[in-house]
Amino acid sequence: MCLFCSIITGEVPSYKIFETARTLCFLDVFPAADGHMLVVPKKHCIDLCGLAGEELADFSAAVQKACTLVKTRLKTADYNIICNTGRYAGQIIEHLHFHIIPRKEADGCLVQKAGEKKSEEYYSAQAALLQK
Repeated sequence: MCLFCSIITGEVPSYKIFETARTLCFLDVFPAADGHMLVVPKKHCIDLCGLAGEELADFSAAVQKACTLVKTRLKTADYNIICNTGRYAGQIIEHLHFHIIPRKEADGCLVQKAGEKKSEEYYSAQAALLQK
């Protein structure tokens, strides 16, 4: 059983923020910033493609609720929503989860690095590949 499934069943304790019939939100035990939360579906799936219909709607609503808590309870309008999907993207636990990371000025939490601008040919080729 994966770590998040164990948290969902209560086998592993967590600092639960809220729960729905299909989703759980809890604090990250290795927070990048104060209030760093994880939103996970109760259904074990590795990525967003594993959810559909009501499961996907409930998960999306839970992510929105977590973002609302950042604004209303933590009093900051700034946050990152991060989903690492797959080993090369940095996914450590193979269970879909979104990180909700509240941000403050000069908090030192670097979550993305900008790449370099590419050629027009590059963008045309990438767009053609994705549009097929």
